[in-house]
Amino acid sequence: MKNLLIILLIILIANACKDAAKTDSEQTVAIEENTEIQIGGTYEFGDFKNKKDVFGQLLIYPDSDTSMVFHLSKNTGEPDFQIYEVMGRTLVIDNKASYQTNSICENAMYSLYFEFEENFVKVVQDDEGNSDCSFSYEFRADGNFEKTNSDIPTTYTLRGTTTKEFKEWVSLNVGIDFANLEKRGDVYYYNNKPYTGTAINEPKVEHYWQSIREVFQMKDGKPHGKYIETSWESGSSGNYVNGLKEGRWEVYESATLIIQNYKNGLKDGEWKYYFETEENEPYRIEVYKEGVKISELDFDVEY
Repeated sequence: MKNLLIILLIILIANACKDAAKTDSEQTVAIEENTEIQIGGTYEFGDFKNKKDVFGQLLIYPDSDTSMVFHLSKNTGEPDFQIYEVMGRTLVIDNKASYQTNSICENAMYSLYFEFEENFVKVVQDDEGNSDCSFSYEFRADGNFEKTNSDIPTTYTLRGTTTKEFKEWVSLNVGIDFANLEKRGDVYYYNNKPYTGTAINEPKVEHYWQSIREVFQMKDGKPHGKYIETSWESGSSGNYVNGLKEGRWEVYESATLIIQNYKNGLKDGEWKYYFETEENEPYRIEVYKEGVKISELDFDVEY
């Protein structure tokens, strides 16, 4: 009888240890399944290094614990080597993200879906009925992008030529709706406090050629820092200091570029007028002093 009790006790201990081991294993599996992947880094599609066939690059810049900024570019390869790209910001939930944006067709949208694994990300393009002109005409953004560098990228390249900083992109694209600001005198308030941060004005329009987008960097309720305005055939960019225009401004109007200069909100210095780009000779130069025009010269230049 004593030996039987000892045997039963041994069996109970063994089963308890087995159950405990099983529980630990199940917990390990659950932890592994719920582990968030470090999504930031550089991903490549095709033979990006040797630039053969169709190739591409996806840069992921996590700007918070729950969101990312991405820049995706793909190249058609030989013989044209045409670059197409898309950039945006979206939330990341359970290692998955989605992003909807305008297609190159009028009044049409398409979506990109990102599914991150340990060493690659699967990108799926949903054309939403506009397969011939979403990311590009008959050229798609989707595919499997392999992770080649886990370092968080700090810059991206537009059209393969112009290098920009992700940090600057965030400062100009992540902010509150300008319509939510309340103007009291010359100060803008948000939640009854003078607003500091980025405000974006992008009213809804019926046609794409009516679109306009303004980005204000603000401090203590006044424009302070970078300002960018873009529309179908015009745009401007420059800096504000305490609500007043300051320094160099660039203004585009149809085929004309105007380089302006301000001091304390007043026109001050040379204003140069160019056909299309600053690479051409100016066809007019105006000179201002404390808001007053003091000279003007016109030049006979070829357009």
